[in-house]
Amino acid sequence: MFRDIVLAPDRDVAFAPHPLISVGDEDPADFRGEARRRTRERYELVRRGEHHGHLAELEPGGIVPRRERRRRREALLSERWHAARPLALPGIAQGLAQDGSLRRRAGRAWEALSQRGGLLRWLEEAQDLGDFAVTDPAAPLADPERDLDRVLLREREIDGLWLKSSRLSLHPADLSLRLRASFGEEGADDASRDEVRHAAVARLARRVIPGARELEKLSEPREFCERWLTGGVRFAQHIGYWNAPGGGARMHHDAFDEELVGGQRGVLYVQLSGRTVWLALSIEDLGLRVREAFDALGEDPSEQEAWFGKPEAWSELVPIVQSRKALLAELGQPGCGRLAPVVDRGPEFTCMLVDAGHGIVLHPGDGLLLPNHGLDRTAMHSVFCGSDEVTYGLSAALRERVAGPRS
Repeated sequence: MFRDIVLAPDRDVAFAPHPLISVGDEDPADFRGEARRRTRERYELVRRGEHHGHLAELEPGGIVPRRERRRRREALLSERWHAARPLALPGIAQGLAQDGSLRRRAGRAWEALSQRGGLLRWLEEAQDLGDFAVTDPAAPLADPERDLDRVLLREREIDGLWLKSSRLSLHPADLSLRLRASFGEEGADDASRDEVRHAAVARLARRVIPGARELEKLSEPREFCERWLTGGVRFAQHIGYWNAPGGGARMHHDAFDEELVGGQRGVLYVQLSGRTVWLALSIEDLGLRVREAFDALGEDPSEQEAWFGKPEAWSELVPIVQSRKALLAELGQPGCGRLAPVVDRGPEFTCMLVDAGHGIVLHPGDGLLLPNHGLDRTAMHSVFCGSDEVTYGLSAALRERVAGPRS
């Protein structure tokens, strides 16, 4: 059973150095024994009070194939990029993760931003804003329940820039936070192609979001992403993430309803302290796994009721799951729309994704590239905290560099 899972020919391999599998008390003793002998780390996934299963991160010997030759590896990487499958980047930001001053800066930021009013105090007390000036210290909040603070800024003649601190969820035990830099009207302008303001936001992020300046200086992440973006990469729309124990993010994507050329082509995430556990796969692969879950439910009304509350809810979704176009459209909705009872179900669906090879552990210094080629060809992902303390990571959107403003 152990080898049937980890060596399955259809198991996804995202170039993560350590395979991840689910291990439960109900599994056969020989399976649990083999997993225990190979385990380097164990995780219990809990998010917002919900248990999502126990996982084992394995030593790779005899499981992970030897490193492919360069030409073959390049072909596999390119194949994954174009299929919008995630690409693990082990150790790509190792130097940043070893920077003690950066970790301390991120820790101080989390403490300051945890309370309403903390963003402005943190900017006034700890940040060198350079040419940026605060124009509204208490701007309206787009999500009053989760947002903590929003501050508008101006850089010389460029206005409409903002910073926002927010909780990742409303669960009382979830202390996860994020700090986002952007511009314009939140939501309506998220897919804006205003390169002048994108460049200004990137400069702002390098001033205030821990790790953004240092990430910009690293050549390896940029060169990796530039394999497929011929105009070069501009890092934009930076977000600092503090994933706390019991917190994280539900399944979602980072794509917009926009023309591909000139749009957001993906997101690069780097883990800078602590560990996070990801479920990451293309929206096409997620659709495949959802179909498998529906097939497993079969005609058992009790199982259908357990998943959806009432059998008729399951029946209404069957034609959607059977249609590729309708299925991808539903998965692309916030929270995966009406399919949330499947996608968020743990440990049943979570462990199914992990055993299919879609689970990845990011250690300090590791990165993950999430490609995007439109709403129906993008990387889906959800996140769990994998440490006993608050972790810190940084994401940056990838935009193809065009002739224009300095960044």
